[in-house]
Amino acid sequence: MEPTTKTRVAAFFGSASVTVICLAAFILWQQHFGQSNNDQKFVDIQQQLDSLEKVSYPDFYKATKEFKQFTVTNNLSSYVDTKGIPQGTVDKNIQLNGKIGSGYLLAEAYVDGKKPLTNFDSIYVNLFDNGGHLFRPNSLLTPTTSSGDTLVLFSLNNIPYLKNIPYNPARTPSTSNWLDILNDGEIHNITAFLSSRVGGRLVNIVIAYSCNRDTPNCELSQK
Repeated sequence: MEPTTKTRVAAFFGSASVTVICLAAFILWQQHFGQSNNDQKFVDIQQQLDSLEKVSYPDFYKATKEFKQFTVTNNLSSYVDTKGIPQGTVDKNIQLNGKIGSGYLLAEAYVDGKKPLTNFDSIYVNLFDNGGHLFRPNSLLTPTTSSGDTLVLFSLNNIPYLKNIPYNPARTPSTSNWLDILNDGEIHNITAFLSSRVGGRLVNIVIAYSCNRDTPNCELSQK
């Protein structure tokens, strides 16, 4: 079973930062640094930064700080070869015990030595023949990563994707409700790879979720 702790996912996405949060951190540091009881001051700063993130990126905050997580893959080298065959793929069977009330799909990747994805690249994720090349323009709001990675976030009940390439942000995506698929309790196959000829890395693909009130101990696991 893959790890489902909040800590692991938060660590992968901990590099995400934006100007407003960095500026706030600088101001708070100036206010508190050099005063006594610095350990407590650091805790206060972190709490205030978390509050800023919660307000600025509410869905991202829930997915990375409040929800359970199932890691589909992390730190995986992936590309498509000259014959069009994906190399470095994820292929797992997963099953949900209980019911999910709400959730998200998070994906982070880069190409060609820590560069953001271009229109020639895409993150491919497919759950039970419902999915494809994730449609990045429809991502929920996320922080800009300091490392230059591409980071996207989608609600599980509305996963937008292109069924085939070429990837083009001007195209109209298909959508799937992964919440309904997972909640049927059956074993489902999930596959993923980085659709890129130059190659790169799937930094993280995570399903973040909260349990339905009737099944508070629900668990998504690999079979």
